Amino acid sequence: MKPSPQPSPASGGGSKREGACYELAELSAIPMNQEKQPSHILERYPTRVIAISFGLVMVLMLTLLVFSLSRLSAISSALDAVAEEHNNHAALAYTMYNSSRERAFLLNNITFDADPANRAEKIRQFYDLGTTFGNARTKLREYNLVPAEESMLEDQSIFTAVALNLQQEVINLVAADRMKEASRLLQEKALPAQEREFEVINAFIQFQVEETRNSVAAASRLHASAEATLITGGGAAIVLAFLIAIFVSRSMSDLMLRLSRTKARLEESVRDLEFQKQALDEHAIVSITDALGRITYVNEKFCQVSQYSVEDLLGQDHRILNSGVHPKEFFSGLWKTITSGKVWHGEVCNRKKNGSFYWVETTIRPVLDAGGKPCQYVTIRTEITRIKEAEQVLQRGKEELENLVSERTAELREREELLSLITSSAHDAIVMVDDSGALTYWNEAADKIFGYNREEAMGRNFLALIVPPQSRYREKYETGLKQLATTESGHAGEAVELEIMRKDGSECFVELSLSSVQIRGRWHGIGIARDITDRKLAEDKLKLQATTDTLTGIANRRLFNSFLETEMRRAARHHLPLAVMLMDIDHFKQINDGYGHQVGDDVLVELTRLVSNIIREHDFFARWGGEEFVILSPNCDVESMRLLAEKLRAAVETHSFSDISRVTCSFGLTEYRAGDSAEDFIGRADAGLYRAKESGRNRVEMA
Repeated sequence: MKPSPQPSPASGGGSKREGACYELAELSAIPMNQEKQPSHILERYPTRVIAISFGLVMVLMLTLLVFSLSRLSAISSALDAVAEEHNNHAALAYTMYNSSRERAFLLNNITFDADPANRAEKIRQFYDLGTTFGNARTKLREYNLVPAEESMLEDQSIFTAVALNLQQEVINLVAADRMKEASRLLQEKALPAQEREFEVINAFIQFQVEETRNSVAAASRLHASAEATLITGGGAAIVLAFLIAIFVSRSMSDLMLRLSRTKARLEESVRDLEFQKQALDEHAIVSITDALGRITYVNEKFCQVSQYSVEDLLGQDHRILNSGVHPKEFFSGLWKTITSGKVWHGEVCNRKKNGSFYWVETTIRPVLDAGGKPCQYVTIRTEITRIKEAEQVLQRGKEELENLVSERTAELREREELLSLITSSAHDAIVMVDDSGALTYWNEAADKIFGYNREEAMGRNFLALIVPPQSRYREKYETGLKQLATTESGHAGEAVELEIMRKDGSECFVELSLSSVQIRGRWHGIGIARDITDRKLAEDKLKLQATTDTLTGIANRRLFNSFLETEMRRAARHHLPLAVMLMDIDHFKQINDGYGHQVGDDVLVELTRLVSNIIREHDFFARWGGEEFVILSPNCDVESMRLLAEKLRAAVETHSFSDISRVTCSFGLTEYRAGDSAEDFIGRADAGLYRAKESGRNRVEMA
């Protein structure tokens, strides 16, 4: 309860202090032999009552506060313990859930990714997420779990093991480029298995939520107990405080009433002033300077119009805005007016930070001190640049405007004719589409590149015309066109290579450069296309020649080295087995010398076909040089590689080669070891091959 203000003497009510004075004056008139000390008792009694009452209230409130704080501390500790434990459990469970879900998404993307490098990177991310999942589960098992949680984690472990085995099979199929089988296994078995894993994790999270709810309910009961104690003690304190308040409120009510009314008037005045300031700042440029003209305040509108920041303006005078349009006499008269304490009105041309001019209608009002001298100047400005520009335009006169329009029309006509001549003579196709993708311009070169004439193309959707709906690039092209439509006017995109279809159904490659432009408020795209089919075919041919052995048609040493580096990184990162095998035709020089080099070449080609039919799909087979070949087997240990080498050795030995009675091969193989360089890895296999040659040939040696 707020104390009430004292009533003023003019209001007709006297204070208790005045009443006590009147009583003392009456008591002083009583003879000494008639006094019985009642006045001293009356003076001291209210003071003692207030002191004792407030003392009791303080003791009661302190006791209540200590007890309530102890109870609330216990509740807080209980809630903190519950929150920390269950939040940790739930957080780790969410980590397991999110890691498992991301693995599922990655695995799904891998089965549709045609780029081996991308697949390898995504497989690495897949295993990294598996590590995150395992770490979260290990941390969760370190907590003291109730039997129900232990049971759910055991179920989760079983389902996870099943899902992991299926996912590994999917990865193995992807590594073998058996993408359709990998996708089918993922959809039919791996994802349903992981769905059961998700259900167990969700059940674990729901269990944590239920346990948290039960713990909060127990804490709420403790809170209710503390609250009941607080209400009982508080009620007693309130009753006692109420009695004390009644005792003292009579002398304060009028005073508080007057203060309340004064406060309400002040708050209303402050609101009115704030509203007026906001309205002024919204529509006017406001600044305040000291007596010397230095700027001490500017509003946001001032900064927006002038392009100066607050830091640029504070401490400066208005010369920073001087445009040079007005003579010195103009500002001398202005300064003379305001320093005399008068208000100045006028129009001023100022300069923005970027050097451009703007006009303002200005009012400067001096703020006078107690001695009648200006101590500040408040300036209110309204921008009138457009009005001044309109006045200047009107002053040009009708004839000048007509001449200007005529000149501009001639310029536009000349530019249009020049543009038409350029586009019609260009060897590149030039097209324009509106914001719906419909063609609005089509030059002669576009007829030759795309196969459609102007009448057939105009008004049709550009992408639908050149990119069939079934094309795997259709969605990508549509997304790129939409992104270009959202860019600012005048944006020029980089040239991109597209595979398109001509009117006659033939496919070709074009290099297309798109730019965006705004025409009458609508977005348009301008495209310049060049036929690069011959260049693409030449590039593909050169790429094939650079990575393929011309005689046998398999990968050459350069392509093998690139694949070797990729597989060694993957094996080192994921701790996967990797084996390599070098094979060499025994006594090949004798074949060349005895039968001729053409027969030797035929043997190399026939041997290549034989080996290619035996090795696995994901084994990388390449010609190492001369009569030497190399096979790299990912996810294969040295023992499995030895069995493959023996199989190849026997197949070559028993195969009937044209024009030759018998051909044998020697094999050297090894397994990747942590820290190996490519030279170390291949060097060991080469050492094994050397031992096989030295030991009689037609044999397999491991190193």
